[in-house]
Amino acid sequence: MEHCFQQTLDFLRNEVLPDPDPWKGLARSLEFCGIMQEHDRGYADTVTAMVGGSTFDAKAIAELNELTGKVLERAQAEGSVRKDLTVADVSPLCIGLCHVVQAGVTNWRRYLGIILDGLRPRPEHGCQALGLTES
Repeated sequence: MEHCFQQTLDFLRNEVLPDPDPWKGLARSLEFCGIMQEHDRGYADTVTAMVGGSTFDAKAIAELNELTGKVLERAQAEGSVRKDLTVADVSPLCIGLCHVVQAGVTNWRRYLGIILDGLRPRPEHGCQALGLTES
């Protein structure tokens, strides 16, 4: 799991942040979750542990959050990502995608597209736009 975690940090640092297109960088970071899961079915456990932070040191979790925050800030600044998306939202999205792959869905990239569509800004978005209440 620690190796997968380090690969995630390296991918964000070396592949996503240098990408001149912030939206593409964000999309690639989520696709990375699916690809990692395709190659290592235990990756969902790694992502889940990242959210809880229970098996990794606080410094590594802080680095993950910092890198993810930079990715989001760039995409939000250019207007390609909804403003209410936070760093805390990204790991659960990856967990969901990992579980889709883990369930054996062969066209998991279709689900990635659905996730990405939900990250795009809209005039009205969120639970209120759908008539739902947030808890």
